[in-house]
Amino acid sequence: MNRLPLILSPAAFAFFALAFSACARGGSEAVADASAPTAAGGGAQSERILLEGDTDAVCPLNSVLKISLEGNATTGYLWDFEIVSGADKAVFLSKKSEKVGGKDLCGNPEITDFSFKGKAPGLVKIKFLYKRPWEKVCEKEILYNIEFK
Repeated sequence: MNRLPLILSPAAFAFFALAFSACARGGSEAVADASAPTAAGGGAQSERILLEGDTDAVCPLNSVLKISLEGNATTGYLWDFEIVSGADKAVFLSKKSEKVGGKDLCGNPEITDFSFKGKAPGLVKIKFLYKRPWEKVCEKEILYNIEFK
């Protein structure tokens, strides 16, 4: 009976070594795929990404501005926005949420991306509200000042 763990240990070691090497190969392939160009036929639009702390920006006209905010929808909190001023200078394109790590677990954070495009020069003020839809009180407010040139 004392020899059984010695016999299983090399087999277990080989199994884990094979499993980890497969994971490493999969991870590097995923990184290579993520860096591949996505625009077909050239003429790619420029894109500017702002995070929660970057609240002032200057963007070229006709470029896509993506604002990425972290939240946790499993607690009922969601990000929404309102254009406070300059609504005629920007157009809202999309809102997309994605779980961090790709897992749909309770309490797992998610990133919500809001995309806008500048259509006229000038200042646009966009206020983001982090709140539960059924509550009147906001957990967090962030004001972005975006100048399209």
